[in-house]
Amino acid sequence: MNPLIPMLAITGKPDKAKMDKIFKQYREVNLDQVVLYPRSGCEFTYPSVEWYDFCKMFVSTAAENNLKVWLYDDFNWPSAQMNGFLLKKYPDKASQYIVILDDGSYEIRRKKSYSDILDEDIIDAFIENTHQRYFNDFGRFFGSTVLGFFTDEPSFGYASENVEGKITAPYYTGLNEDYEATYNRSFNNDIKENYEDFWLNYYKLLGQRFKKVFISKVNDWCVSHDVVLTGHMMDESSLQGAVRDNGDLLSALSEMSHPGIDEIFTFISPEKEEVETLAALRYATKTGKHGLVEVFAVGPCDMPVSRIRQMICLTSLFGADHFVMTVAAVDARGNSIKNQYYNPNNYMQPWFSAYKTLGAEIESILEYRKAPFKPQVQVVYPLSISQKNIKTPLVEKINLNYKKLLVELTQKQIDWEVINEGDIPTTDVVFTVDENGEFGSAEGIKPICPYITDRNGELLSNIYLKRFADGRFIILDGGDNDEDRFVTVHTAAGKFDTILYARGIITDKNLAEFKAPTKTVGSNFEKIKLNNKNLLRAILVDGDFKFTCQDDLKAKFIARDYKNDGVIKLDGEVITAPEPCRLLTDGFNELYNVTGEITLKKGEHILSSSGAEDYRYLPLCVIAGDFAINADSCIGALNDEILNGDITSALKNYVGSVTAEYSVNIPNGECNLTGDFGSFYTKVLIDGEEVGEFIFSGDKIIVPQKFYGKTIKVECEIFTSVAPLFYDVTRYDEAQPLEWWTRFDYIVNPGRFSNIKIGEIQLNLL
Repeated sequence: MNPLIPMLAITGKPDKAKMDKIFKQYREVNLDQVVLYPRSGCEFTYPSVEWYDFCKMFVSTAAENNLKVWLYDDFNWPSAQMNGFLLKKYPDKASQYIVILDDGSYEIRRKKSYSDILDEDIIDAFIENTHQRYFNDFGRFFGSTVLGFFTDEPSFGYASENVEGKITAPYYTGLNEDYEATYNRSFNNDIKENYEDFWLNYYKLLGQRFKKVFISKVNDWCVSHDVVLTGHMMDESSLQGAVRDNGDLLSALSEMSHPGIDEIFTFISPEKEEVETLAALRYATKTGKHGLVEVFAVGPCDMPVSRIRQMICLTSLFGADHFVMTVAAVDARGNSIKNQYYNPNNYMQPWFSAYKTLGAEIESILEYRKAPFKPQVQVVYPLSISQKNIKTPLVEKINLNYKKLLVELTQKQIDWEVINEGDIPTTDVVFTVDENGEFGSAEGIKPICPYITDRNGELLSNIYLKRFADGRFIILDGGDNDEDRFVTVHTAAGKFDTILYARGIITDKNLAEFKAPTKTVGSNFEKIKLNNKNLLRAILVDGDFKFTCQDDLKAKFIARDYKNDGVIKLDGEVITAPEPCRLLTDGFNELYNVTGEITLKKGEHILSSSGAEDYRYLPLCVIAGDFAINADSCIGALNDEILNGDITSALKNYVGSVTAEYSVNIPNGECNLTGDFGSFYTKVLIDGEEVGEFIFSGDKIIVPQKFYGKTIKVECEIFTSVAPLFYDVTRYDEAQPLEWWTRFDYIVNPGRFSNIKIGEIQLNLL
């Protein structure tokens, strides 16, 4: 089964015909699993009879299309709220927390915005109105079409409010009694006297309660109904966060029949990657369980397919074999609500057909996951000391040193795994934390064969290497650029000089495949054909957008037809858009109409709007036509001279595909074609016959023997992402302030991983 799983966000009110069309689109690229995900932009009331009826239709239509379904267990996140339904029904079951007062006493308060996930009654009601209700409606599909439930960031950590100058912590009814029965100590006295192990004991109880009341209860229900529980916890990427929100992350994950994690930022290098999160998944899956990871939600939406493969391969090295691609919405209307980040992982991307090749690639990589893995060193997860010091700065030091050690081991190409306190070590070298939060250094530990160096023998950094007990291995590039590296792989059988391609993979299978051509001949393109209109998004966040025409031009104006779209004027005149849009991609076209062709005279023009809001990822108006982008907000005639010159600038806002044609003389002998199209997914045809793709750096297309000795026409169709539609979203930052992800500046602006690049292709004689 294809391990790529679109997280299909239900926006609008799609009917059976719409879902059938979407499912068929997925099946055409060999995607055969989806998550049914109610999210912002959904126009069914959740929960309601209308919603439950839609779910019945969704699952039966998926079954007709031989598609498997994972059921998301809430509306948006976090789980166990049911879009506020549970608290409306049980207002006395809001989450609880304690506030420690100045005299050492404490108060128990409730946070009325979140239901008490540590209360058995509320979790029973959650199961009854979600899991059991779905089973009542379409239980005949459980275990066949319906594979499991996806839970999203359930956590007791949401309970606490910040109270200035006071210590707060989540609480459940009876925690003080459990404390006294378990530890034979006075709860009240230990708070008042600031007993050194108070928070250690406290968060152990919270973790045990969370596991019992939520994880085990929901998991047991799932298993008894022939499905599994998957999803992920809240805040897995730091020790202090994992304790505050889950109590005992490794134990909670291990209790799930199908453990999962969250890695939505697509960090790649070992220093930036959420290595603590990956370590937790590896621990939870080492007994043979499947592992899931939610990926790509925050973006950026302009990442190349090779980067997608790179992240999926990386997480597979730590136990993942199911990859939930977030977000794959029915259409883009949710972008007016969740309007600060966006990454469509579906047919909205012009390169959607690349999923077929990507899925096959990932399936081949996952063959390695089945092989037994024996680490060189082990690191004991510093749970107790983190629980004990959760209210002190020491926990931050522990977290910093823990991550530093895991990164150091990775960079030194030393295979490692994390074990829990109480587990019996199986390696000669075991790292444990001391009372000062120190782990020690990996200095002096050398990697075993195979390992990888540059051609000067220096150990290569910024890579991930995993060795298996049967002698197989995977080496993954940890960079995020287009730089190929000439390297040497040192094995027990000798040294192998090869290339580690950008975002690429070396395995025991392809190690010896590198073969330098005897001769390379370049060929420049002769003709370029645009397969869509060029676009210029009007930035209307402040009401007006000025643009300049350097020539008399004709254009159409694409106007949003969703979410109170007000009035749009061109040079003071109202424009109307009566025609259905066909100029954008699926998922956007449905929300837009288009004008007839309008003549634009040379000079400055002003687009203005009133009565509507422009959003980062849901434009109010887009200009479309056969024009070139000559400068910022400046367009001009599109002619062959521009296309054959500065195409990068001319098409910097182009969405769709571009076809470049080449004439190539093929000799009588084995040869292949290579090309560099700036990491864009590219289909290749020879004399009208599709012969392959350029999708990953280093890809080669073998020229079929029937073309030997002929002059052939090579057509390279290069596909962009959807991101150029949005133009420069940083112009929205002040009017629509960004939230906590502002520190990830490369995410919030779609930018370019590369502008359209059309250069020469190479004919390589072998």
